[in-house]
Amino acid sequence: MAASCAAAQSLESAVMPGPVIQGHARLENACQNCHVRFDRSAQARLCMDCHKPVATDIRAGTGYHGRIKEQPCRSCHTDHKGRAAKIVQLDKAKFNHAQTDFQLRGKHRDPACASCHRDKTKYSQMPTDCASCHRKDDKHKNGLGQKCVNCHNENSWKETRFDHASTKFPLRLSHSESRVACTDCHINNKFADTSRECIACHRHDDVHKGLFGSRCTSCHNEGEWKAESFRHDRDTHFPLLDSHRTVKCSSCHRTPLYKEKTATRCIACHRGNDNEKGHKGDYGDKCEACHNAKRFKLSIFDHGRDTPLSLIGKHAKTRCETCHRGPLYRTKTDGRCYACHEKEDVHFGSFDLECDKCHVADDWRKVKKVDTSPPAGNPALLPNSAHSP
Repeated sequence: MAASCAAAQSLESAVMPGPVIQGHARLENACQNCHVRFDRSAQARLCMDCHKPVATDIRAGTGYHGRIKEQPCRSCHTDHKGRAAKIVQLDKAKFNHAQTDFQLRGKHRDPACASCHRDKTKYSQMPTDCASCHRKDDKHKNGLGQKCVNCHNENSWKETRFDHASTKFPLRLSHSESRVACTDCHINNKFADTSRECIACHRHDDVHKGLFGSRCTSCHNEGEWKAESFRHDRDTHFPLLDSHRTVKCSSCHRTPLYKEKTATRCIACHRGNDNEKGHKGDYGDKCEACHNAKRFKLSIFDHGRDTPLSLIGKHAKTRCETCHRGPLYRTKTDGRCYACHEKEDVHFGSFDLECDKCHVADDWRKVKKVDTSPPAGNPALLPNSAHSP
């Protein structure tokens, strides 16, 4: 049996039409690698066993071989023409590039094949991405990646069609392309990982020097940086009334706005005024009980209206601390005369503690005219009466 196979092989070698190409030379002595005896239709299957990329294209309908009409390999590629023979017969003038994975459109139609096919890379293995040919034209220095088609087209490399609205940062108003150049935000043509925070571009515009944090959109908008959209009355729980409207932000906001909550009690900003008036905290921290936003030094407190004790006579001119010797809101002040005038009581308490029965608020030394006559109808109590003791 082995002898008969060897004889058949020897016979095939003897009738071989000629040497195969250099790429097939290692298979030349084993005809069965490429031929099935008495079955020419099986030859294409054997070709695909070796040329797997071509087989893949045919099955997937991709590449040149996947798009042309199905036919035996030998229709285009015939061997046994010598080691140096070229079995790929390509007429570049008639070749239809549309049957490949890269159709020639726009300016790609004009250049010669050698403009792209510059090295010995197989045509079927040529890259189809723009960067492979246009790397030297990439002014972004690969900062935008290799998807050039996102911005450029095949008619003109310099003609761009990028829509910034397709990103997470649409360009509106002052940010529009007609007013801002790409390089204003994308320094050194770096587009990947560009910060979307306002402060990244507007740090030099921040007159607050970082004091109010980095959430610029809370006060500014894209129409005009200097136009503030923030409204204290609308956007906070502390409306700015009267004198507060003309106060600089930094007068109250002494720490970054978005890092620490600003106190809204009057004393937080007006402690110096409290000391200046001499209260020094003795009257508590409810400043609004006496003062308003129009003028801190002007007291709106009305003793007769806001307490059970009206200040009349000399009491109206008396300093608060003369009677209020402790914190107003911590210690209840005794409203009786004796609480303040005990040292002036020459009666030493013998006439009880209702001083206002005899004394008046205009002058302590003045006394009311008291009726000391006995009740009418009781002669025993009349002066110089016979019944007097």
